[in-house]
Amino acid sequence: PSPPPTPAQPDYRVRVVQPEHDAAVRDNTGRVVVRVAVEPPLQADQGHRLVLLLDGRLLEPPLQGQEVALENVNPGTHTLVAQVVDTRGRVLASSPSVTFHLLRTSVLLRPRR
Repeated sequence: PSPPPTPAQPDYRVRVVQPEHDAAVRDNTGRVVVRVAVEPPLQADQGHRLVLLLDGRLLEPPLQGQEVALENVNPGTHTLVAQVVDTRGRVLASSPSVTFHLLRTSVLLRPRR
């Protein structure tokens, strides 16, 4: 007997919608809100999940929704990539890389009164 057919893999389209590419994010605590769009909807029942890579490093745990706040990001230029992965960690879809610049206000740069 032949094995049961495996369900067809959806043709996911993934993109990071926030922050926008080349955006300047200003936050003194290093907090960056990330929003990801996935079409068609994620098949979580098939073990598909959404993960983020910040500067090429996988962030754990996988996203629980399509929005997450990253905390304590260092100032400077960073790249973000969102990926849909299966239970084995195989990448099913990947977003284009988005570059953003985290800026923190410096006491040294405040105008004098």
